[in-house]
Amino acid sequence: MLQKVQYEGGHSFVSRTIIKKMCEDKRISVVALRAVIGNPFTSEADLETVLEDQARIARQLEMS
Repeated sequence: MLQKVQYEGGHSFVSRTIIKKMCEDKRISVVALRAVIGNPFTSEADLETVLEDQARIARQLEMS
């Protein structure tokens, strides 16, 4: 849901990857968000902005 809301907001985009693994005889799935940075001018501040956007969206989703 976080990835969808972030994409629809139009400010940033991250891909979603599902990692499946065994844990104590159970198969679990972990959803990981990842970003591919193709712009050599991307700064640490740009990355922090994306993370702050995700944190804001997560707080909104928790309250709904």
